Amino acid sequence: MVIITVPYVKNESLFDISTMLQAKVQDAIRWTQEQNLSDTFSPLLCGVAVALFSCMLVYFDSDVPGISPPSPFSPLKQTYRRERRSALHLGYITAIAAGAIVSIFMYCDFPIN
Repeated sequence: MVIITVPYVKNESLFDISTMLQAKVQDAIRWTQEQNLSDTFSPLLCGVAVALFSCMLVYFDSDVPGISPPSPFSPLKQTYRRERRSALHLGYITAIAAGAIVSIFMYCDFPIN
């Protein structure tokens, strides 16, 4: 469908759409700066990024990724849970805690001496 309609699209209409999108993005950025949303969400996003990165390190560092130790969403988790006492591997708990600590430190904004 797109290939058929491409010859009929005029350059002016594409330029108008591009200009409209740029204006909307600039309006959204201006609104977030007025509401100070970057101060609120940037520590949270950094904490989530650190937690995801750490979880991926644990996942890829395991003997068999996703199986030993199982990922939190693995279907083999029920079998692993019967063999072990803990429901979640310590590496994943540490990764989530690292993300939470990064978020807390960024929210608190401790002064550096």
